[in-house]
Amino acid sequence: MLVSITSLAHNVFADLRINEIMASNLLTIKDENGDSSDWVELYNPDSVAVNLQGWALSDSASNPQKWIFGSVSIQPGQRLVVWASSKNRPNGPQIHTSWAISASGESILLTNPSGTLVDQFPSIAVARDVSMGRQPDGTGPL
Repeated sequence: MLVSITSLAHNVFADLRINEIMASNLLTIKDENGDSSDWVELYNPDSVAVNLQGWALSDSASNPQKWIFGSVSIQPGQRLVVWASSKNRPNGPQIHTSWAISASGESILLTNPSGTLVDQFPSIAVARDVSMGRQPDGTGPL
């Protein structure tokens, strides 16, 4: 039981970042179904793995927990692509949100299991097949 409490506490205080987004993917990469969906890349700068169970991604400030992760982990120093495809697959080898990103621009929010906003990507229109990200990973400017 102590391990679960420690694990949950770390999940709540983990320092995950939205590292990169693509709001209009046509030719860049395809998901497991061969579809060119929008995507969000998360980055874990922490020194331990983080289970994303209960974490949320959203494209709506009025509903910051619009889509909640299932039991998916992101390893230390690793990136995780989350497809913003409206397919709603919170678990599995490829993760899909229940919404897509508007190419005309909308904020993307990341909240922890307690509902606290951890990171936010600003609302910026991005051209087709162009991603926007942070350099260096997780900490740098867009």
